[in-house]
Amino acid sequence: MMYGFIGLVLAALVLTLKRREFFALLPVVLCVKINTRTGLFERAAQLEPFAIVALTVAALAPLLGLALFCSRLPFNILPVTKWSYWFYPGHLVALLAIRNLI
Repeated sequence: MMYGFIGLVLAALVLTLKRREFFALLPVVLCVKINTRTGLFERAAQLEPFAIVALTVAALAPLLGLALFCSRLPFNILPVTKWSYWFYPGHLVALLAIRNLI
């Protein structure tokens, strides 16, 4: 996958959209699993509030994303056209500038 584990989560979301009954919890499990490298499970087992909230947010993120994807929004979203070609490198330059300022 081009984007590593994030690409895997995106692929899981696509599978969930196609076959919800089989893959509904796969994105949830993957989003929680990606956060285990920082020791959140161990800290959550010790009832540390930040770890519990972080794992809960990680579990809810794909579900909220799917709900947002399936709902109608009260505003129009601009289609991806030539204006967006510079967004990705532009935001990387902005993040680099912020990092250098800090």
